[in-house]
Amino acid sequence: MIRFAAKTLRNAALTTLFTAGVWCGGLILEALILARSFGTRLLSKYPLFYSYLTVVFASDVSRMAIHRWQPRIYDDFYWITQFIALVFGAALMFEIYRSGLALFPGAARIARNILFLIFALLLAKSIAIASPGGIWVWLLQTPIDLERDLRIVQAFSLLALVGLFLVYAIPVDRNLKGIVIGYGIFVASGVVQLALVSRWGPVAQSLWSYAQPFSYLVVLGIWVHALWSYAPSAAATGIAAPPVPYDEVSSATRRRFRKAFTEIVKGVRP
Repeated sequence: MIRFAAKTLRNAALTTLFTAGVWCGGLILEALILARSFGTRLLSKYPLFYSYLTVVFASDVSRMAIHRWQPRIYDDFYWITQFIALVFGAALMFEIYRSGLALFPGAARIARNILFLIFALLLAKSIAIASPGGIWVWLLQTPIDLERDLRIVQAFSLLALVGLFLVYAIPVDRNLKGIVIGYGIFVASGVVQLALVSRWGPVAQSLWSYAQPFSYLVVLGIWVHALWSYAPSAAATGIAAPPVPYDEVSSATRRRFRKAFTEIVKGVRP
């Protein structure tokens, strides 16, 4: 019994140290990315990305404070801040498409309209489901289901954008490439987490509680490297755009997004 108790305490101590180390490391990297933005042109080029990261940073700090001094309201506070982060994460997708398809404004406009419609449908769905409980129940329950649907939509959207980059040889600067890769890993980890938890329950959640923070540190490391300095694309420095007719790209993109939209709506429909 004594040996079992000692092992339990040791495991709890290691878990606490791991969590504290990852939390501190994440805060340091987040603060570093935000601080570097003021010495470059990146803050004005990607305002929604830095707004999103600011919200995440503020949420991490405030959650730790609430957990330390007001643990009784931590769960409610966590989901409220999670919902705010989800809103800013959705807005970030618009900025990624705006920047990634800057050479093709028509295609970018179509993509943004489709994303806006999908996000509006997801929000309407969450409100309809939680409406009997009032606004407070909606705020506390929405992030759970909304995050699942939103991560799936974001994953499809990022895959579609990367596909356009590859098919039409669209030039992408190092900054945007880092944002897309990092956020793609973050979204993919969320989708994997939801899939594992839904299949194996608490066991998967326990294992993922170690893997997910580490994957987030990898994401932050990618962003630190990619956003350390401003790196304009070849097109921005005067090199000619890829020799692809704009009307052809616009039409093809419109067809692809209409097809993707139909599939996504089927996937998130209750």
